[in-house]
Amino acid sequence: MTSRRNIVLAGLVAVVALVVAACSTPQPPVINEPPTITIQSPTDGSSSFSPVVLAATADDPEDGDLSTEIAWSSDVDGALTPAAGGEVALSAGAHTLTASVADSEGLTASASVAIQIVTPQATHVITEGLTVHLVHVDEGSLVETSSASIPADGLLSVHAIFNAVMHPTEPWLYTASMNDCGVGDIGCWGNGRIDRFVIENDSITHDGAAFLYDIDQVDIDCTQESVNVDYVGQVGYCAPIGMVFSPDATRFYVDDDDFDNIHVFAVDAAGDLQFLAEGASTDAHGLTIDPTGSYLYNGSNVISVITDTPIDTASGGGGNATAIVDLDGTMGLITTGATSAVYIYDLTDPTAPTTVDSLSVGGSQARDLDFDPSLSTIVTVGANGVHSVTFDGTTLTLLDSFTATEAFTTQYRGVELTAEADVAIAAWFTESGGAFTGGAQVFTIAADGTLDQVDSVDYDGRATTVLRVR
Repeated sequence: MTSRRNIVLAGLVAVVALVVAACSTPQPPVINEPPTITIQSPTDGSSSFSPVVLAATADDPEDGDLSTEIAWSSDVDGALTPAAGGEVALSAGAHTLTASVADSEGLTASASVAIQIVTPQATHVITEGLTVHLVHVDEGSLVETSSASIPADGLLSVHAIFNAVMHPTEPWLYTASMNDCGVGDIGCWGNGRIDRFVIENDSITHDGAAFLYDIDQVDIDCTQESVNVDYVGQVGYCAPIGMVFSPDATRFYVDDDDFDNIHVFAVDAAGDLQFLAEGASTDAHGLTIDPTGSYLYNGSNVISVITDTPIDTASGGGGNATAIVDLDGTMGLITTGATSAVYIYDLTDPTAPTTVDSLSVGGSQARDLDFDPSLSTIVTVGANGVHSVTFDGTTLTLLDSFTATEAFTTQYRGVELTAEADVAIAAWFTESGGAFTGGAQVFTIAADGTLDQVDSVDYDGRATTVLRVR
């Protein structure tokens, strides 16, 4: 006979069995969802200069935010490694950019955008008054893409830029400016300054003064020179014109046209200049440096800068334009002389320039020059004249001359070739009644050296410098 106690126990066992059975029923498997990815920059179908900023976000239902795990690639340049701010350099042309990510289970996601990387068109700068014009030549026409100016506040009306040079590695353009001399009694030289501009793609902006030749610069002779009392607002007579960086860009050398000597500056990480010393002697405005950074050349004058105190090493003739050239494997020098001739020197001994040849193009006809690396095309400019010259390794030969026909004297003061050396841009100015106007002209250069003026642009101020910046 079954007891009541046994019946209760049997019931409890049945209940437990049902619970266990219920708990052991198979559950649906958990499915791992793939991540999702969204590109914010660049925009699909857009055009841009390089570098480009890459930005994307990635999210995974299980792992959360995976944005830091995104990998980028280009169908042209391959795997990409963006900088901390997302910037990455891309070659010119059409790209498909892909952002990819994988979660902890190996599931992946990707997104792509198409982008066209365009090459900046601007190749040269022209200085005019306080303004720098960023330009290029398009089918014979001079085209401006951007311009920027030194702020005129506090400067005399005769203040103007007289030269420009690019930093060797940074997109920094440095200009030397001062008061113009010989315009009534407004001022004469002085108020010298070095300004820095930034060139980014087809745009230029003023980035402030890198150095001011003001009264606080007590170690510089020209800042302390007594000024004519009629020149209200003028400080000293400093006249910075010729400029060149050392090969490693740690030093900056400036030719001062007042005391005709060299100012030496240190260059800090921001591009500002700190005066170190002055010394040696210069004549005219040309300034270049040998590849070792040991010697400056002002025309055929040689100045040692092995230390930060410039020392005269060899006396020669000054030049308004001076540059190192390759003479069939030997270091050489090209320069103007007495503003009337082109000179080629051999620098086998860097402290003793030896004349290879010279060519007179006429009085005041060699204010500036530019050339292609082979020296087969050399262009020099001066008063009313533009001249093409060639050098065959031993002899300089005049090929063609262009003479301005305006009623006034056209003072060509700056010239620069395009990369192909078949076009020259020349800057000019004229003075009338104490006021300056100027402009730029474009010349094509035929294979035989024939010059043909194909375009002209007028400016309100004095145009003095042309410089190729890329």
